[in-house]
Amino acid sequence: MRPNASINVSVSNHYGEPTYSSEVTSQGLLGERVEIIEHTPLFTKICQSDNYTSWVSSDQVTRCDEIDGTPLLVTSHFMRIHLSASTSSDCLKDAVIGCRLMMVEEQDGWYRVTTPDGQKGWAEKKHFGAFPECSAENILALARYITGDPFWNAQIV
Repeated sequence: MRPNASINVSVSNHYGEPTYSSEVTSQGLLGERVEIIEHTPLFTKICQSDNYTSWVSSDQVTRCDEIDGTPLLVTSHFMRIHLSASTSSDCLKDAVIGCRLMMVEEQDGWYRVTTPDGQKGWAEKKHFGAFPECSAENILALARYITGDPFWNAQIV
């Protein structure tokens, strides 16, 4: 796979056929790198990093090279990217746990991030965490966190 594009919405539905009445076979997250295989005005056929191919709404994927900056992982269930470093500022985009963004600047508890389509916005630092190592322990800890397990108190490393 040679990624030449990225998912440009917080969560994209991927279909088995290029029609909205087709079965949803997969999903993608903001910042996920994909390879474009075929493009039409309404749908784009992509290949994800696991070599799974599907169709996504063409307006949910953007052709782009790798974006410069420091990679960040969204660890909050939901967050907003604002036009300025203030929660009262207008929202540029939203993101969910697992989304990947590139940080270009840091300021007073905020990161300035670049979205896959090249827009820049601000997100609170509290919504980001380190990329965890892939281990059974971390997978279980993440599952407990996502499902709201009240006994979860482990740190994902």
